[in-house]
Amino acid sequence: MNWIAIFDVVLLWGSVLGRWDLLAKVGEFPGPDSYITDEQTRQDRDLYIAIGRFLDGDPRGELRGLLASVEAGRRKFCRLLAKVIGAAHERNIYQMQQALNDFFAYYKSVEFPKEVITKKISIHATFFVHWVENEKLPIIVPKKYADHIVRL
Repeated sequence: MNWIAIFDVVLLWGSVLGRWDLLAKVGEFPGPDSYITDEQTRQDRDLYIAIGRFLDGDPRGELRGLLASVEAGRRKFCRLLAKVIGAAHERNIYQMQQALNDFFAYYKSVEFPKEVITKKISIHATFFVHWVENEKLPIIVPKKYADHIVRL
């Protein structure tokens, strides 16, 4: 089963609906032995496990090691998200703003560089923007990236 795709959907809608209690429970699920498909790498898996540890409060102290593993990998997408997770975990507002801005810029330039595609959402940016809002942190989403966030 491709649990990462399901985890993505849960991250998106759980954050949009403000169900942080359920997301904390979901965060307990992924572990180092979680299955990955041929299209996914260990870096991808470690990223999602890190998101899980972030959500469940990291009771086993695994988050820092997971983030280090993700940041050492080849995929820039994963490395940028690891920086967002680390800044969010530390509640470092300056680093969180910078990490989100860097992720948005990369996402917009690499994930859909065609001008005809103007409304592609970002599951991860949506998740973290809603988390920031829930935590009442003074992070600003630049208007040019607002279309990438799902809002009800």
